[in-house]
Formats: sequence, structure tokens, C-alpha cells
Amino acid sequence: GTSTGEEAYTLAMLIASLGRRPRVLGVDRAVDAVARGREGRYPLEAARDLPAPLRRRYVASQGGELVL
Repeated sequence: GTSTGEEAYTLAMLIASLGRRPRVLGVDRAVDAVARGREGRYPLEAARDLPAPLRRRYVASQGGELVL
């Protein structure tokens, strides 16, 4: 399972940074977790370990949240 999608989004960013078109599928048994991941909105703290170049290129902040 990928919970709320952070891992899948990070993997997609890494693949895209290599110049490839990412095709990543995140799944989980928890329907509400998948729904949250599909929104692509996370607390700012969720990107604290994301390297700055990836954060600058693929992540926006809006209303105190990260938007992917």
C-alpha cells in the first residue's frame, strides 16, 4: 500500500527529473487514503525531507499546504 500517496508522488518526481515520463500507480486498501492521495494536497511538513531541487520544480504551496 502507498497510504496517502507521498511515496508515489516522490517516485514520479524522481523519474521525471531523469527526463522520463513517469507512470506510477499508487494503491492502498484504505479508500479514504487513496482519495486523499488523489487530491495531491499535503501539510507543509510532508516535504521536509524532499530535496530542494525537486520541491522547487514539482511542488507548490497554497493556503499552508503543499499542492502537487
